[in-house]
Amino acid sequence: MIWSMRIESISDYQIKFSDKFFIDTNVWLYLLYPQSSLPSKSIIQAYSDFHHKLLNKGSLILTHPIQLSELINAVISIEYKLYTSKYQYQKLKDWKKTQDFNRVRSEAQDLAKNITRQSSLISGTFAPSELEEIVDNCDQADFNDLFFVKFAEKEQMNIITHDGDYNVSLDFSQCILTANINLLDK
Repeated sequence: MIWSMRIESISDYQIKFSDKFFIDTNVWLYLLYPQSSLPSKSIIQAYSDFHHKLLNKGSLILTHPIQLSELINAVISIEYKLYTSKYQYQKLKDWKKTQDFNRVRSEAQDLAKNITRQSSLISGTFAPSELEEIVDNCDQADFNDLFFVKFAEKEQMNIITHDGDYNVSLDFSQCILTANINLLDK
């Protein structure tokens, strides 16, 4: 299979009235859940500036239930790693019985709700052959990334991401917008 996609710098992209966008989970985390292991402040600022432009222009941002699941799981994973680095190792299932986990879960739920306030939640439907194509290409990229590319293609959305997996993906006629120089160099 020959794959093709346009990858553009987020700082150079001119938003059009008809554009629709899918903000990848890693960018949502940069915007809503800052951590110490984030990329440089200038990279986060580029995504933040573009996000503000989208909101000011009333651009359509779409999300999917799988993305909300991915975000909640990412927050729990991040916080579990922090917890186990500070305290004696504890199994995840035991940590989930603690007040600390309840706080993290609540925080993750609030982040997911924040995303749904800023975007339109749609589930989209895939034919079995489309899902098989995603599964068949999991050796090339992360399943969720491939899923989101297929979702964005069906909904004619541009993808905003910092994830390097998007340089190897299914055929995509929309645009990948990024501040990731490794993606831009491809």
